[in-house]
Amino acid sequence: FSENEELHAEWISAKRSNKLKLVSFIKEKTGYVVSPDAMFDIQ
Repeated sequence: FSENEELHAEWISAKRSNKLKLVSFIKEKTGYVVSPDAMFDIQ
């Protein structure tokens, strides 16, 4: 999988999309604006 560029592009796109959803959720629930470029550690 490490050499599959198409998979890497899909992975990066999915990560970004999910981070944008999380940023929206955080703003909606708390009012805080969080950068989608921030590192999230969710357990």
